[in-house]
Amino acid sequence: MWLQRWEMDLRPLHEAKERSREMAHAYTKAGIQMMFLLNGGAIIAFPTFATMAGVKFTSHPYIALSSIALFVVGLVLIAVTTIYAYLSMDADKANIHQHSEVVKCRLNKEQDPQNKNADWDQRRMDAEKELSNQYQIASGYRRMATQLAIGSCVAFCIGAILAALVLAIAHT
Repeated sequence: MWLQRWEMDLRPLHEAKERSREMAHAYTKAGIQMMFLLNGGAIIAFPTFATMAGVKFTSHPYIALSSIALFVVGLVLIAVTTIYAYLSMDADKANIHQHSEVVKCRLNKEQDPQNKNADWDQRRMDAEKELSNQYQIASGYRRMATQLAIGSCVAFCIGAILAALVLAIAHT
């Protein structure tokens, strides 16, 4: 009986884990691809377009180089974001495993509440403490991945503004 309850308690967790993983994977993949394409494309497109437009980089080389450097910084930031996104998903997986340990301890104690040899309360408290620690770790990874992705977007926007400034100055 208690195994059926345990399975019923865990089934929504496993289903939620899979749905969450699929959604997070798709969202992260789309966002990271977009920032890779924007920054990487800008590194190639800006000098190409400027050359085709007849812009000489010798008139304002520091602005042009700053623009390209910002696109490179954006690429690096989004690459590091990929690592933190992976670490976050891995920590979430550990989080769900730890939650199943909490459920197991609770159900084992309910099955045999008179057993003094089994230290289910202590095991459950330890598992809950570890669950809290795992949540903090996963939250930190998500926060860092988000900040790096925002940094990549900001680097692209500033780089695009500088590139537009170089093109505008060259045609005045």
